[in-house]
Amino acid sequence: TLFPYTTLFRSNRLRHEAIPYLAGAFNSNLEGVLAGMAEAAADEEAYWIEQIKPIYGQITKRTGLGLFFQIAALGELPMAVQRRVIRRALAEVRGNLRAIGMEHVEAILAICRSKHGHDRAVVPGAEALRSFDTLLLAKPGETLPADRHYRLELREGEECELPFGAGWIRFNRSGPGSRNCDKFEEGQQFSTEVADFDAGVLPDGEVLLVRNWEPGDELLRVGHKGPEKVKSLFQDHKVVLWERRHWPVVTAGDDDIVWVRRFGVAAYFAA
Repeated sequence: TLFPYTTLFRSNRLRHEAIPYLAGAFNSNLEGVLAGMAEAAADEEAYWIEQIKPIYGQITKRTGLGLFFQIAALGELPMAVQRRVIRRALAEVRGNLRAIGMEHVEAILAICRSKHGHDRAVVPGAEALRSFDTLLLAKPGETLPADRHYRLELREGEECELPFGAGWIRFNRSGPGSRNCDKFEEGQQFSTEVADFDAGVLPDGEVLLVRNWEPGDELLRVGHKGPEKVKSLFQDHKVVLWERRHWPVVTAGDDDIVWVRRFGVAAYFAA
């Protein structure tokens, strides 16, 4: 019985046309040679999987946003190992390596070597974003999500959870010898900060708000002659792009900036 095949599929064309032609023209044992090469490749792959596993665990940090790598640590590895690490990371982010080729791995490694402060590469089913010394691999659209805006009132003595996993903050009104504490969730990438300010300079009835940083925000820090753009402070302190989007800023009412994460209390409000 003859079963017709269609040439619409590349696998059928290879099996029924290309391989018979090559076997007849060059090597009658071509299928055996290819089978041997496939077996050797499978053995090589199994070996590399075991070799990469401990290295991958050491240099990879897993978060809800994606996979993080320190570019310096990745760059210290032999190039063959770097490629395998990126392939493993892509498999973890995507669930498989279908449609991933050498050119996609090389595109990600290329942004690691880029001289720009920030760079980005998009590959099938994933995207890579480099910001300063850190590489983030995530699903498409998750490295810089569109949603970023929030504005919440800070109530005295209540712990406020910030949206988008941006941490926690608590405002306490206290006397001499005690402290107001900005506390962030354990396990987050943000460290705990404590900031003291003079609530007596707040206008009567003015409430404290916490919101995300916005372009144009300025902070006059204690000991500085003039206000600085928060965006410039991000650059100076190498704050990565994906953390900036939800960076908390405390204001008195809608306008006066009281405090900015990491950069402290505004001089006018300082205790």
